[in-house]
Amino acid sequence: MSNYPAAGFWPSVVIRLDIERLGNHIHQLIVNRGQLRNVLPTDLTVYAVNGNAAPVDVSQAVSTGTKFFDAVYYLSCPDMQRPALHPPLNDLISPEVRRANTVDNLLWCALFLMLRGGYGLSTGKTTGTDIPNFLKSICSMNVSPKENSDALASFDINKVPPTWIKLIRWSEFAPEIRMRLSLGLSGYRMFAPFKYYKPKQNASQEALEAYQFVQKINNAKFDYSILPATRSASMTQKFGSLNHVLGQLLLACYTPEQLGEMVKLKMIFQLPTLDPRYNNWQSWKSTDSIELIDPIGLD
Repeated sequence: MSNYPAAGFWPSVVIRLDIERLGNHIHQLIVNRGQLRNVLPTDLTVYAVNGNAAPVDVSQAVSTGTKFFDAVYYLSCPDMQRPALHPPLNDLISPEVRRANTVDNLLWCALFLMLRGGYGLSTGKTTGTDIPNFLKSICSMNVSPKENSDALASFDINKVPPTWIKLIRWSEFAPEIRMRLSLGLSGYRMFAPFKYYKPKQNASQEALEAYQFVQKINNAKFDYSILPATRSASMTQKFGSLNHVLGQLLLACYTPEQLGEMVKLKMIFQLPTLDPRYNNWQSWKSTDSIELIDPIGLD
């Protein structure tokens, strides 16, 4: 497996990512789950190599200017369905720099999915809003979220199911990255108050039952079934709009003073407001089982 820092990025951490291995695994997902219906051959822009030859693997395709997901989908197409190749690019970017830039953009994209729950579409570069501060300060992200997405696919990247992030071995990343992910995984933020605050004395039995159920998730290892980008169908059915539902449970469990302190500590972004459309937490029981069988592997 290849080690980078790539093109001067990732100055203080060790990153491990082999684009060929990752591409091969995504290829298997595409073939096994029929994802060629999502991306058509006509969506792809693939450059010839060595004059007019077709690339034979992801690394070779990326080295000559083809974007990562274009390369993966192209190599997943049956030979007869592959699109015509574009002439080789005539710029002065070396294959090594192209591969290194691809690694950077893949990792930024994967971390963005883990932290924000979806592909980046913003054209801004404001720290904390458009780009999580962590991605700038630790991971040296120096492009907008949209530029990052555009660097990986010539077509709409939302056509690529984000479940590919499950193929990354997060346990091999540096402690700085694993620690930051554990503090701010998308989908988990609204669970944190229930971990650190006891319910108010006059909380209803219904709210206490739901609180005990939430603690099962807080006490378990981080799991892909909770992340919005990879959430399982059973979790979606049980939780609905997770942040809204947990906001209503916060109102049922805590005093205004407790909620205000959570906002002050930036544990939650703002005070939740009463909304009866998201009261399905009332069906959660302390005896309910929950299947968390797809661990992220941050430890």
